Parts: sequence; C-alpha cells; structure tokens
Amino acid sequence: MLLVTLVVIGHSWTMLPDDPTTDHLYAFLYAWHMPAFVMISGYLSRSMVWNRTKVWYGVRTLLVPYLIVECLLGWFRIHVGGEHLEDFVVHPHWPLWFLVALFCWRMLTPAVKAVPRPTAIGLAVLASVAIGWSSWEFLDIARVLGFLPFFVIGLAARKEHLELLRGRAVQVAAVAALLGVWWATGHIDDWAQTDWLLFDSSYRDLDAHGWSVVAIRLAVIGMGLVGALSFLALVPRKGGWFTAMGAETLIVYLFHGFFVKESLYLGYPGWLEDHVVLGWFVTTAAAAVLALFLASPWVSRALGWLADPLGRIQQRLDRTVDLAATVKEPYDVPGARELVGAGSHR
Repeated sequence: MLLVTLVVIGHSWTMLPDDPTTDHLYAFLYAWHMPAFVMISGYLSRSMVWNRTKVWYGVRTLLVPYLIVECLLGWFRIHVGGEHLEDFVVHPHWPLWFLVALFCWRMLTPAVKAVPRPTAIGLAVLASVAIGWSSWEFLDIARVLGFLPFFVIGLAARKEHLELLRGRAVQVAAVAALLGVWWATGHIDDWAQTDWLLFDSSYRDLDAHGWSVVAIRLAVIGMGLVGALSFLALVPRKGGWFTAMGAETLIVYLFHGFFVKESLYLGYPGWLEDHVVLGWFVTTAAAAVLALFLASPWVSRALGWLADPLGRIQQRLDRTVDLAATVKEPYDVPGARELVGAGSHR
C-alpha cells in the first residue's frame, strides 16, 4: 500500500514546475520505488505455473482490465481533455504499462524458475542492458525487459532472505544506503539523467553512445536494487487498516490516472507555478488522500467490476449455482433433517 501510494505521488509530481529540489525528490523516488514494486511482484509470483487456471487468471486480472481501462482513459483524454491519440492500446498509458509487463513477467516465470537463480538473474540483467539499444516501443517492451532484473530477483528470493533484512545492523545500513541514493540522484546530471531511471527510452533517445551505456544501465540497476532492499528493511511490518488496504493495489493503480489528467485539464499546473512550495505539499497530500480514497472498501467495491469484470461475473454465477443446489438438496444444509423431521412430527 505504501508503494502504490508512492506511485500516485510520483505521477502527481509530474505536474509540478521544474525546480532543483522537486527534480531531486522525483529522481530519488524513481530510483527505487518502482524497482521495489517490481521486486515484490516477483516475490508474489513464485507459484506461477503453466496451466489453464493460472494463465486464465493472468488474462482475467491483468490483460482484461488493461484493455478496459486503457480504452476508458483514451476516451477520457480525447473527449474530456481534447487530446489527439494514436495507437493508444499498443502504446500503454503511463500508469498501465505495468499490467502488460506483469503479465509478460508471470508468463516467463516457469522458464525462469527452471534455471539456476544466478543464471536467471544474469540473463535478466543482460536483457535489460540489451533492450536499451532497441527503439521498439510496442507495448512498452523497453520497460518490460528493463525492469526484468528486479522481478527475477524477487522471484528468486525466499522468506529466509527477507528475514535477513529485519536485523538492526541491516536497518542502520539501509538508512546509509538511502542517503547514498539521495546523493547519487542529486548528482545524476553528472553521470546520466533522470530519464534513465524510467527504463522507457533507448540509449539513442538518451543521447548516450559507446560502451558507457552499459556502465550507466548497470549503475541504475544497482542503485534501484540497493534502494528497494533498503525500503524493505525499513518499512514497518505491523498489520492494520493501512496494510489491509494493500489488497486494493490494482484499483489504485488503474484509476488514479483519471484524477491526475483531470487536474491537468483544470489548469492545476498553472496554480502550481505561482505556489511552488505550498503546491508541493498540497499535491503530495492530495495524492496520498487519493490513494486512500481509491483503496477504501466502498470505492474499491464499486470499481472492482471494471478491474475484474469476468471474475465478478463468475462469483455471481457460483453463488447462484450454490443457492440452487441448496434449494434442490435441503438436507445438505446442517440441521435441515432435524428441522424437517420436527415439522413432520407436528
């Protein structure tokens, strides 16, 4: 839940005017929060196998909502925002690339698990480096392969590995590591640029040439890994209402883009130009509240039909079948025989 809240905050920061402090905060956040998000997704995908049930579940919960929300967001941008779009389904909107990527990663999972972990991680890093020389933009393949090392590392992790992050010494080291990431992102223009952290541009688009691109990509991957592990070491592990909201991560991810776009259409960035400091606090707080609003039970239930329509329909059908079976066979209900027997006796 904390990571998806940071996703909403990060996307809301794109409306802020250029400012050295704001740009540094943006670079710092994007250096590690999406790597952490992808790593956790890999850890939670370890049970993936190639069978009809698992593959259909991926189609139903990732590709179907992607197509629905992609079309809705495209319609919203055209008819509400007056934008002109081309090929918006095959070029995902900026929040939605993750659904396509997660589907691809999960389909690769059985193959990844079939090879030794060091080999899998090495091949993932190689794919991430290699895709930078390509300019293929179809379905954001650059991000699919760019972030692949973090997914594979999460896939290779075990519970005992995560337990190692609980130690006090590790947590102290995590604070130092995040300070190091803060320093590195503060000087990112000296060795790269912020766009490297997004994994969505080719080396040519980044105006980078020669073999130095390999060193930069590896440095970005390493910084993302250090930041993600530091986050996992420091994040609280207590349960509660905030933790429970994490079950609605998909709802938050799918629908926050409409609010960000509407803010743009209403001219909110113009107000931010005149209120830089206040605007940062207002934007950040509003983004956090938006994440909580979308994850709230009443909102998530209402939007759940768009996030997983086929699953909701199947649940309704299953309840109908169960009800029909109960009516047809009343003695299957605990206590039914005794109740019917007592009625006959009277």
